[in-house]
Amino acid sequence: MTPPLPLPEMALPPLAALPDAAGAAAAPIRAVVGPQLLGMVANLLGALGILVLGFVVAALLGRVVRRLLRRSGLDGRLAGAVSADGERPMPRLERPLAAVVFWVVMVLAIVAALNVLQLTTVSE
Repeated sequence: MTPPLPLPEMALPPLAALPDAAGAAAAPIRAVVGPQLLGMVANLLGALGILVLGFVVAALLGRVVRRLLRRSGLDGRLAGAVSADGERPMPRLERPLAAVVFWVVMVLAIVAALNVLQLTTVSE
């Protein structure tokens, strides 16, 4: 095995003399865009995250309420209590009540997202 060839010596500038590549590249963008717009983008992403999380929680809670009402047999009990003869079918309450739960959670998520965007008039 042959020994490796020696590398030629190169004159490198001192490390302090090298410009900060990330800072130098971002400086023109920061000058045009400004810190306020970057903050607004962060707020928009936060509000979007709250809305997505609120939608997921609202859908899960709506589904749980619907299943609990179905298992409890609330519709059958109400139908038996209201119409003794049982001729007219009673409307089912599972879906409307689950929808109410879904939209209550969504309204809370929307208000929270608007607060992140500093649109506090809605929550006052």
